[in-house]
Amino acid sequence: NRSPISLAPETIALLSRYSWPGNVRELRNVLERLIVNARSGVIQPSDLPEHIRATVAPAGNGHAHQSTVSLVHALAARMLVHGESFWTVVDTKDLSRDDLKKLVRIGLDRTRGSYRTLVDLFNMPATDHARFLKFLQEHDCHLQPVGLHPDSRPKRRADGAGEA
Repeated sequence: NRSPISLAPETIALLSRYSWPGNVRELRNVLERLIVNARSGVIQPSDLPEHIRATVAPAGNGHAHQSTVSLVHALAARMLVHGESFWTVVDTKDLSRDDLKKLVRIGLDRTRGSYRTLVDLFNMPATDHARFLKFLQEHDCHLQPVGLHPDSRPKRRADGAGEA
């Protein structure tokens, strides 16, 4: 009967910078090993495998860009790893439109462009689907799923109803 385990912010930043060539399976395996081998309730960067600790931040003068990317990935991790709701994550941060779009893109990449599946992935009840789409439209963050032809998007009815 173990107490909950969390990730230190620096650990989340390192996990976010790593490219994850093994995709979700690799991430899941690393997290499972971290949890099993945890020496305390907070996983520190020193607990990470060497190949992840050795990840170098992107070069260039983009310190602000790097911190923004880290923020977006940290927020995504709160939903995808820790199970927090999109509404909780978005309400606690004053995100820019670009950051919100990046967060949505991370989800759409994992759901192969399905907004309905994205609602579940981001830990919202299925009944929040319309609310989520409206939120994205109000914030000009409704993205075209990658790989779909523009004409393949569901059509809006004249009365404004219909799924986007």
